Amino acid sequence: MLLEMFGHKVRVAHDGIDSLEQMKQFTPQVVFLDIVMPRMDGYQTVEIMRQTKELKQTYVVALTGWGAAEDRMRTKKAGFDFHLTKPVQLDEVEQIFANLDIGKASSVRAGFT
Repeated sequence: MLLEMFGHKVRVAHDGIDSLEQMKQFTPQVVFLDIVMPRMDGYQTVEIMRQTKELKQTYVVALTGWGAAEDRMRTKKAGFDFHLTKPVQLDEVEQIFANLDIGKASSVRAGFT
C-alpha cells in the first residue's frame, strides 16, 4: 500500500509461481521477493527470472528474516540485487528507489504474509 501511496504501480502475488505468472503480462522494474514462500521459494523464483529475457533488467530485492553476512552472500549469489531484512523500514525502500533513479516504478511484491 505504501508503494502505491508514493505513486508506484504495484501487483501483489502470494507465491513465486503466481508472481511469475503475473510477470508474463506485467514487466516490473523492481520486484520485492520473499525468500520463504509456499509452492516456490524466492531462490527458485529469482533463478527463473534471471533466465527470462524480459526480466533480465528487473531489479530483485530479497525480503527475509535472515540478515547475517552469509545470508546476504547467498541472496547475491542467487541473483538478487538487494537484500532487506524484515521488518523492513520505509527509508530502506526509499533508498533503493533513490539508488536506482527510476522514479515511479512498477513493482511486484511477492510473498507469503
